[in-house]
Amino acid sequence: MQRRRPGAHRTSVFWWSAELAQLRVACLAARRGYTRTRRRRPIRTEEEKQAYSVYRDAKLALRIGIAEAKKKAWQELLDTLERDPWGRPYQIVTNKLRSWAPPLTKNMEPELLSRVVTELFPERDALSSPHETTTEHSVTVSEVSPSELKTAIARMTTKKTAPGPDGMHGRVVALALDAGLDMRFRSLLTECLRNGLFPSTWKTGLLVLLKKGGKPPESPSAYRPIVLLDEAGKLFERIIAGRIYNHLETIGPNIHEAQFGFRKHRSTIDAIARLRSVCEEQVSRGRVVFAVSLDIANAFNSLPWDCIADGLRHHGLPAYIRKCVASYLNGRRVIFPKQNGIGSHLIKCGVPQGSVLGPLLWNIGYDRVLRAKLVPGVSTICYADDTLVVAIGENFKEARLRATAGVARVVSEIKKLGLVVALQKSEAICFYGHRKAPPQDADIIVGGVAIRVGTTLKYLGLILDPGWTFRPHFVALAPKLTATANMLSRIMPNLGGPSGGVASYTLMRSGQKHSGTAPWHLDAAAFSEVYWRRAEARDKGDNPTLEQLNAWRALEDQQLLVEWESELAGASAGKYTTEALRPLLQLWVKRRWGHLSYRLVQMLSGHGCFGSYLHKVVGCEESPTCHHCVGDNRDDALHTLRDCPAWEVERRPLLDALQGEDAILPNVVKAILSAGNDGSWKIFYNFCESVMKVKEEAGRTRELCPGTRPRRRKKPQARQILAT
Repeated sequence: MQRRRPGAHRTSVFWWSAELAQLRVACLAARRGYTRTRRRRPIRTEEEKQAYSVYRDAKLALRIGIAEAKKKAWQELLDTLERDPWGRPYQIVTNKLRSWAPPLTKNMEPELLSRVVTELFPERDALSSPHETTTEHSVTVSEVSPSELKTAIARMTTKKTAPGPDGMHGRVVALALDAGLDMRFRSLLTECLRNGLFPSTWKTGLLVLLKKGGKPPESPSAYRPIVLLDEAGKLFERIIAGRIYNHLETIGPNIHEAQFGFRKHRSTIDAIARLRSVCEEQVSRGRVVFAVSLDIANAFNSLPWDCIADGLRHHGLPAYIRKCVASYLNGRRVIFPKQNGIGSHLIKCGVPQGSVLGPLLWNIGYDRVLRAKLVPGVSTICYADDTLVVAIGENFKEARLRATAGVARVVSEIKKLGLVVALQKSEAICFYGHRKAPPQDADIIVGGVAIRVGTTLKYLGLILDPGWTFRPHFVALAPKLTATANMLSRIMPNLGGPSGGVASYTLMRSGQKHSGTAPWHLDAAAFSEVYWRRAEARDKGDNPTLEQLNAWRALEDQQLLVEWESELAGASAGKYTTEALRPLLQLWVKRRWGHLSYRLVQMLSGHGCFGSYLHKVVGCEESPTCHHCVGDNRDDALHTLRDCPAWEVERRPLLDALQGEDAILPNVVKAILSAGNDGSWKIFYNFCESVMKVKEEAGRTRELCPGTRPRRRKKPQARQILAT
């Protein structure tokens, strides 16, 4: 039996070198010599001991060489963080860089694959829904203009998407069109529009299945389908979508105002803001608000095409658009690799996920649900298929009755479209004021299914609570932030100090102060003010221009700096840094030069390879005294910057830049900012890099000395676990 497939060759790892290869050859030779010595008869004890000693030394030399090579390669990889913080080191520690693996469909059993594909892309019978009468708009089909194609290409090139079955990336298509094919391509698209045709080649998509966590692999619901389409076909979709949007906004009727998904100037923030404004207004009047989220099973892949056709007629789309959409939907198929070749499945309903037209066609087809007449006090808020039924009542009983009737009505309309609502997955929450709390274990009954009224509701990625404190959301988010902080700690020098969530918060606060980025709570308040001003303008029928938005943001930034400076003035920690930066905060924030490195930030913050910090915070130094000069001088950032004679040579360029002023941090910051360029910054940067690098290497050397304190301190929790 063959031990290895013919042609299979193991490639060397990235840290391997010629020196390691020689050490490995020597180690293998020593092992063979030791093995042969042991087999000889009669046994020669002294010769065997000598051979083993040679083998042991060779093996130890190889181990040390491998360890040093790995360490050197990892350090070289970390050095690339200065050029690209989101490069390979970041991808490695966050598990975003994975080895190649075949598609899931390639290794799935044929029966399971067939069942998964059939359930993800079901068949739906044609519906006999009544056609709503609308005014037919007869228009002449205009040719695809250069501006239309240019806008479509610009949107395509701004996104990094995987190619479709033809394997051509969007940038390749854009370069080909820019090279002189644009006129022919526009003529092709114009003829397709006039004839109401969508080329069949662009209807075939490559199916990719993604495994969901926490579900059994034999269940079709454990897989999320993604369909990759040709970029040339997506360009045509963008042309059609642009004309549909233009018709809806200028001629109409437009999509229902309760729909926030996949629409211009609308987002998940607008949907949440609509719900919050309704709740706060009604609760302030002593009323109770019910919110019920509905889960539609496999929504995008199950919408019947008849519903889309009815929606296009209702919104008065021209006949040529309706013909193009009909051609776009009919004859679609997905292909996928399987164990014995390439599989194919014909699509008979739904809108293509991963397409440009799909979300817009969903809004048009689903708009019928949002137009349905509801009982008084009941409304809907929708983001694509995430539907929220909102009911208002004077008390809990009235709100509950209205919520039950409203949900039943919306579910009935959804079922008329041929869709299925998973009521067992639906959630409900009650927003209330003083003495209006719902009874325990309250629920509403819809279709024989009890929907429990919980204390939280997850909607559009947020966990909502009755008081709008978002505390449950951050409680659920904290473990993820801690895990991310622990991952990033692998690529950061470990100097001890706070850990876990405290470390991430400390890093955030210190990084904001040094880099010039405003604290998140102040930045969020500024963004919120601009958002509400824009929302108020749109409610009045105005659409603020980009120049107006930038002007509003500039005003908020000025107010932000005032509040930030006030906070720094009252800060009890970090006075060494804040006293230097606060007088020149505006100049520091608005500077357009100055790269912050790890060693420069140590000098700015005083946290790093300084005896005082390593003694007080990390606990790996016996005393805070300086190891680089004579005497009992306290080693901190000020001592290193101004006083320590060991850095006299490195300090000379910095003193020249200061022009006779004392080498303290406030003077250094003033000289950097008053220069108006990066000349003084580079001098300070070079000083920090050269000095701190020597201090780091000296610290590592002291660690290797016997009797040195351990660099890391054990956590109390870890000691308790070990004790038990």
